Amino acid sequence: QADAVALGWDMLTGGLAVRVESLDENGPNAIVVCRPGGRATAESVFDRIARLADQAGLPIERAAADAMSIASPAGPLGVTADARSVYFRVGEPGPARPEVERGDLPAGVRPLLSGSADMGAIMAMVGPQLRAEMGEIPPGVGLGVWMSPDAPRVRFEVGVDDERIHATQRWIDAVDAMAPNGLVPGVTFGRDDFRKVPRDAVRVYAFPVAVDQYLAMLDMVEEQSGEDVLAEINEALGVDLGNDVLANLGRRALLYQSETTGGGGLYSTVLLVALRDPIAFQASHAEIVGRANRGGEEELNGYFRVRSWEVNGVTAFAMTVPGLPIPFEPAWAIVGDDLALAMSPGGLRAAIAQIAEPASSVLDNPLFARAVTERTPRAGLSQVKFADSPRLVRKGYGLTAALTAAVANGIRSPLRPERVVDPLMPDFADFVEGVEPAATIGWWDGDDYRVHAVGDASLLVGVASGLGSVADMQGIILPAFGAGVLLPAIGKARATADQLKSGTQVRSVVQGMNVYAISNNDRMPATLDELIEQGILFEELLVSPYGPAPDGGPSIAAMVGQGKTFTVNAQEIFAIDRAMMFQGLGVTNVAFADEHVELLTYEQLERYLDLPVNRGAREALGIVPY
Repeated sequence: QADAVALGWDMLTGGLAVRVESLDENGPNAIVVCRPGGRATAESVFDRIARLADQAGLPIERAAADAMSIASPAGPLGVTADARSVYFRVGEPGPARPEVERGDLPAGVRPLLSGSADMGAIMAMVGPQLRAEMGEIPPGVGLGVWMSPDAPRVRFEVGVDDERIHATQRWIDAVDAMAPNGLVPGVTFGRDDFRKVPRDAVRVYAFPVAVDQYLAMLDMVEEQSGEDVLAEINEALGVDLGNDVLANLGRRALLYQSETTGGGGLYSTVLLVALRDPIAFQASHAEIVGRANRGGEEELNGYFRVRSWEVNGVTAFAMTVPGLPIPFEPAWAIVGDDLALAMSPGGLRAAIAQIAEPASSVLDNPLFARAVTERTPRAGLSQVKFADSPRLVRKGYGLTAALTAAVANGIRSPLRPERVVDPLMPDFADFVEGVEPAATIGWWDGDDYRVHAVGDASLLVGVASGLGSVADMQGIILPAFGAGVLLPAIGKARATADQLKSGTQVRSVVQGMNVYAISNNDRMPATLDELIEQGILFEELLVSPYGPAPDGGPSIAAMVGQGKTFTVNAQEIFAIDRAMMFQGLGVTNVAFADEHVELLTYEQLERYLDLPVNRGAREALGIVPY
């Protein structure tokens, strides 16, 4: 095993190329090229493969010093080597190059990983099986092209420069495949769109809205069901949700978080959706608001209301719940050709001001310029995702440090704590120094859809940046995280306490029976009520911590009224926690005549019940057979 792990490490840390020509009932037709990493050489890898195959008892045929055929469980495996690489051949594949391709990586970026996948060829192999499992795919859901041999081919590369990591994708001939998601040539974002975003935005998302796809899916559902699925909703709203609302939404949306609209955290989120016909949308909106307020007054006693006010000549709205301490007050407004939605009235006011009179915008942010604007093609961008990581990591450092501390503690050994000595999180000053912004842009290059992502190469920076977006919610997150850590321990402690309490109670019942017998010529009581009446037991001792027995019988049962006499037989059952038995825990507390208690599995209990001394105990105690 150690040799196999070492071999795998040397292969995986080097260069790898994989090419699959076909995959059918005869097995794969493929080649894998390995250029070993570290101190390993192609010759040493070749020799170790031969030695491991021989140790595993696999037949080997040597064609030359650097060529062999291994009869592997997956079929004949041809292995050859040259001065730099080892080649694994299955079937009769063509040649494959081990070099990492540059592809669409910018000049000056060192390629680390490249590859491609022909989705159409993959679907030609697995598509029929998927369709058989899924049934006929409705045309409205947008999976038709992706599930067919016409699915596009994707090429991808990953590389690094002195400061950033780069990842590129090129979806070849992808117009038909991307269209259902709203990604079509001509729907782009430009400078006029980004002027609506404040300069201090920490996150920006620009994405297409597939309204036509949503409407097509609604039509498909109605056609298949034969019913107007929105009839009740339309009646309640007083408008046609599909034609009056959804059809008036445009094809572009912007979502951002900024310090201006609420500190840059989750509560600062603003969404801008373009409108095709703002006037028609405003009329439908007025009808919906009027009905909502009437319903709030008549049916909810005023505990729901949409209030309105004026901001820079624009009517703004907010959803309120008077008298209820709910910590959200979403607000919205129709501003020019956009529907603006915010998490708070204050955020909406700032968003309206940004759209109406932008003194500056995210275009003036040098980090946004470096990550997005400077890489924007002349035809415009179809998608944008930007994160001001240098600012976000400062907000997310504390939560990230807490998470890494949890990881460090989790992987430390109680017996060997020195195995993880150093902290997993750098000091704050070192961590935030030189952090790069993250951005992903997508655009059309003819019929190819291209994606280029850049960002800081540190995984921890990415985690801290993500947590920085919700830093304003840490008052909720941290208690929840702490509860998540502590609840398993609390639950285990509670289970242990219940188990101990149950064992004490069944022992007390047997002790009480024996006290009664000493005063009554070794005769056991006819009922447990006699023990309670004489003050030997308290009634609470007969109530199991596992609750009442579901069959209505006693939760703790004893061998009373069975003509029993005093004994100290360590195998004779005198009491049992029936409620615990019904819990399905696999164990239950059983007390014996000599007053000792055992936590028995159901199988162990059955063996005791089969003893002659316990004849009739199953029926008398109401024990369920297993």
